[in-house]
Amino acid sequence: MAIRTIWKSVKGFEGQYEVSNTGLIKSLKGKNKRIDRFDVTLEKCSKGYLMTIRDGLSK
Repeated sequence: MAIRTIWKSVKGFEGQYEVSNTGLIKSLKGKNKRIDRFDVTLEKCSKGYLMTIRDGLSK
């Protein structure tokens, strides 16, 4: 069964970026819309969840 990709706006960056439930980040800026894969982790905190995004290049 295939996973359906769901896109949501990134809070504070509405109209610029969207994040998917599969760890993809989509840039809505510029002529060429880019979709990149990042390592995304969610951590529960007092105000909800903290999202950490790594580009795969940093260590």
